[in-house]
Amino acid sequence: MEFEYRGWVIDATPDFSLGQFFAHARLIHASIDDEIDPEMHIERNLAWFDNQDEAIQVARQWAIEWIDAREAKPFQQGH
Repeated sequence: MEFEYRGWVIDATPDFSLGQFFAHARLIHASIDDEIDPEMHIERNLAWFDNQDEAIQVARQWAIEWIDAREAKPFQQGH
């Protein structure tokens, strides 16, 4: 399940293994400049759930909080 938020694409599709849904967040931020590679962040195994919808919601919420925290910090070169 993909969502867009503040210029980022959040893929909150969970993995399924051993009867559980593992919440993951994969984030991609594309630049307007075609010569700059897209930025990507992947957070694996946030938590596991019996229900796919719960795993998606947790991953989506984690990604939103990560983006908000990142956007709130001033840009520091080299980080």
